[in-house]
Amino acid sequence: MYNNSLKLAIENERFDETEIILEEISNSKDIQAIPLLIEYLRSTENALLRNSIALTLSDTGNEDVVQPLIDVINDPKTLGYRGTLLYALEPFDCSAHIETLVYHLINGNYEVQAQAYQLIKSFKKEIPN
Repeated sequence: MYNNSLKLAIENERFDETEIILEEISNSKDIQAIPLLIEYLRSTENALLRNSIALTLSDTGNEDVVQPLIDVINDPKTLGYRGTLLYALEPFDCSAHIETLVYHLINGNYEVQAQAYQLIKSFKKEIPN
């Protein structure tokens, strides 16, 4: 539903319009937009756009967004910009990604460490040794 307008707004660098479309996707929880959002999450060099996309993906509540978010968090291009990406994982069970979270808990900046800690603390089941 939003794919064409989102694609045009991003490609033409109309970020105000992009933010409005992303908010509409968040509010409607439109899962049809997820593949396009993941594509731009992975490809954009713009940290602000990437963060907005990550939060929109989070708002969909769809578990399919967890692995792409983890991949982007581990991408070297996001160094210094991972706090919001980790925050976007809060609604999901991330226990399968404990190694990644522990790595960022140890090696991240303060915001990243705090967010990784929150995610680990939220685990419902016991973490194996």
